[in-house]
Order: sequence, then C-alpha cells, then structure tokens
Amino acid sequence: MKSTFLTTLLTASSLAAAQTTQRTTPPVRIPANAPAARPQAPSANPQPQLAADEPITFNTEPLTIESIGLTMLVPEGAEVVADSMAGNTAATFQAKDQSWVIKVQTPRTARKDLSLAKLVDEAVQQLLDAHRVLEVDPTKNVAKEAPKAAAVVLSRDPAPGQKLTIRNEGNDLPIERCYVELPPMLQKQDPVVRGFTAARIGQDQFITFELFTTKSKFERARTIYELTVGGAKFADTVKAREARAAMVTAGVKFFDTVTRDDIQSIVSAQPERFERLYKPSKTGKRMDDVEVGYRRVRTSTGREAGASREGWIVRIDARFLQNESVVDSQSIFHMAYDRQEENWSVLMTIRSGGMAPKDKDGKRKALATDQTHSETGARYKDKMQVLVSSPGEQPKTIQPQIMGEGYISRVESYLLPQLLVRKGVPLEYGFYAYQSQAERITLRKDSLERPKSDSLPWKLTTRLAEGMPETTSYYQPDGTLTKGDAGTGIVSEIIPLTELIDLWKKKGLPMD
Repeated sequence: MKSTFLTTLLTASSLAAAQTTQRTTPPVRIPANAPAARPQAPSANPQPQLAADEPITFNTEPLTIESIGLTMLVPEGAEVVADSMAGNTAATFQAKDQSWVIKVQTPRTARKDLSLAKLVDEAVQQLLDAHRVLEVDPTKNVAKEAPKAAAVVLSRDPAPGQKLTIRNEGNDLPIERCYVELPPMLQKQDPVVRGFTAARIGQDQFITFELFTTKSKFERARTIYELTVGGAKFADTVKAREARAAMVTAGVKFFDTVTRDDIQSIVSAQPERFERLYKPSKTGKRMDDVEVGYRRVRTSTGREAGASREGWIVRIDARFLQNESVVDSQSIFHMAYDRQEENWSVLMTIRSGGMAPKDKDGKRKALATDQTHSETGARYKDKMQVLVSSPGEQPKTIQPQIMGEGYISRVESYLLPQLLVRKGVPLEYGFYAYQSQAERITLRKDSLERPKSDSLPWKLTTRLAEGMPETTSYYQPDGTLTKGDAGTGIVSEIIPLTELIDLWKKKGLPMD
C-alpha cells in the first residue's frame, strides 16, 4: 500500500574513485553456447570515459545501508529509496529522466556450490534462456530442437588473472560483472540492456547491483553505474553484523521482561487519546501553525473479526491533509494474550477535492472519485500472510518471512514507546516488525535516553526502517507522550478533542 504522504525518498551520495584494473577485450568468460557481442578495442583506462560536455556529479552526503554496513554514492538528482521494501532489495536508484534504474539486493543462498563467478554466469544464462527463439523448419513447419538466443552478451568481467573490487575495511571484496542486451518486445522499440555486478559479503550472502537501461542510453548509464558501484564502500561487515545483533539481542531481552500485566496497564491507563499533527509556525501561535492532520488512538481488550482468541486491540483513526485531498485511514490491530497470534486491517481512502470550498448546501464537491486502499494481515506463530489491494492494481498476497528472534507484533509496535519508557532502561534496541509501507518485515531501531533531571521527559529516537527518517518523541516516566517530532518538520502532541475541533473549525478545515 503506497501513498505519497507515507513514502520517503532519500537522495544522498559521495563521489569516489572506483577500484578496478585494466579491462581487456570482452567477452572474457560467458556461459556455454552464449552468443557474444562483437569484439571491442581494449581500453588502457579502467574507468569509463565521459564527453567533456556531459559531466556526472554526485551528492555530497553518502547513502548508508546500515544492515550491511554499506555507503554508496548516488548521482545528483536521482531518486533513491533505501531498504525499498520488496523482497531482499536494499535500495533502488532511478534517474530523474527514467533513463536508468539501479537496484541493490542482498540475496542469501543455501547452495554451498555457488561461487561468485557461478552466480554471475547463472544470472547471464537465465537472461539468455528467457529470450530464446526457436528456429522453424519451413519444410516441416516444426521448430528445430536447438533454439538460438535472441539476447546478446555485451561483456563479462574481469579477465583471467585480473581483479575487480569494491572497498571493504580490512580486505577489498572481489566483484564480477556482465552486461546483456535483450531484444525489444515490439518492433522499432529500443532494446533493453541489463547490467549485473555481484560480490560475496558473507558465507551465505551476496550483494548484487543491477542496471536497467536501454541501448540508446547504455553508454552514459554504464558510466554512472560503474562509478556508483565502484564508489561503494563497506564498513567491517563483521562489526556491522555484530552491532545489529547486539541491538536485536537487547530487544529480545527487553521483551523477556514484559509481562501481560505490563501491556494491560498501558492499555488501561489511556484507553483513548487524540493527537494533533502540525508544522509549527515561527510565531509559536496555534492559529499560525500549518495543520497536517490528527489521529484518534484507542486501546482495549477483546476479540476482533478474524481473531480466534481474545487479546489486546489498538484502533487508530486518522485524517491527513494533502494539497486538495483529504486522506482518511482506519486501522485495527489485534494480538492474542500469548502473543502467538495477530490480525489486522488497514483501510485508507484518498478523497480528492476534500479541501475544496463548500457549496451553498454546505457540501464539498469532489474533483475525482475517491480511491480506497486496503490491507489485511494475519499471523500465527512464525507464519504470516498479508493481502494488499489498491485501485487499478491486481490484489497481491505477501508472505513475509519471520526468521530468528526479535519479531514484535503490530500491537506491540504501537505500545513499544510506553513499554520502553516505563521499564526505563536506556539502551539502543532493535526489533523486527512488519511495515505497511515496506510490505515486508524490517529492522526497527529505538534508542532510549534517560533525562538529565527528574523534571525532564525521557527521549526516544525511533527509525521504523532503513531509509526512513528518525522520529524523536518525549515521554513522561509513566509513558504519557509529551511531544513528538517526525523528522520531516511535522510535530505531534496530545490535544483534548474539544480543543482540536475548535482549532480546525476556526481554520475552516474539514472534520466532516
């Protein structure tokens, strides 16, 4: 379920020189029977060359993918979604003019025979096999047994005895690379070119960089791609994994101390609250603030539809203002008392024209048909299934994988700040939780800081997934929210319903 007000695009990078050796005439090594491109003259310069009038620049801040200890440069102006929430994709880069896309993935394998070279060879072979044409014998009107590949291998690096690497603290990591040209789907259409680069970052894990472009854009896209991959840098991967494991271990140990009474006390303490979301004004006056939305949060016990047992329930009804539209969402999360079962449903409706002036009858004229997105999910122990439905798209079923320890339910995710503050142990915690925007289970980080004096609130810094902004919230020792900062200039605070209604009415904002 995607939405512009939920999606965060991060653009960051740093310019660095790629580490490589001299490239010789391709192809060097290709799968058996694969067609090769016409030989090219060898280059004495390992780096791709740019025309003088076609400079490529990069942003100054690096993109960091903490889960694998990687920093990457990103071409200036490119859109980047870190931890892009689909399968094992760690990041997706896209050119502003859509002339190329680069995907970074971190696949795992149980195959002990899968070397780096074999991984790249098999990737090439899959592309060739997917684009084979059967030769037809016109005399018999039947296809011959031996098909020919319509795809063409443009190059396969490195040459025997040479090495391509990307930087890694301690020892640089060898990489292997290939380019394949695919036939166009329609006549006169520009052929697609795929690039594939891989490195091994663990005993059972690789990192892959894939390029998607077209033949007419290939030379420039290739330059950008090789500079981007060549500028990637790993921190000590062992230390990165150890740091991540330490956070998750702290999270697991924390929930070992959480009892049923702890959760129940939070659910009972504040069964309903209203939160105002706004962008503060320079004057500090409420009437000068820009209202972004509000939400009603309710907690209770019982059984929701689809749940087989009683448990805790979190209901969230929210309204957001977005340009001329009003976005309404209703979410219900349920978790059984033993924490082994959960169910949830999310319904989001975008009402176009919801901010339009009212007519003489007091009604707002919609500029377009309302669009409704829905998500339903269920989990029993370590098995989860999520159904997502959006206008104009086929419904899709997602089955996120829960592996190892550290997973927390949707209910626990919403109650987590109060639980952490009430326990009062300042640490950096890691939890795995399902994210609707991500459409996957991601690593959530929470860092709790003790106040310098009893009169000050506790500070909690949260990041729901890599690539999302950090939020900073302040809580009283009993877990009551004082104020939150979403990291995007949006602030949240608890507000009595009467004050919220009065404020929105004075500003002429829709609450109907």
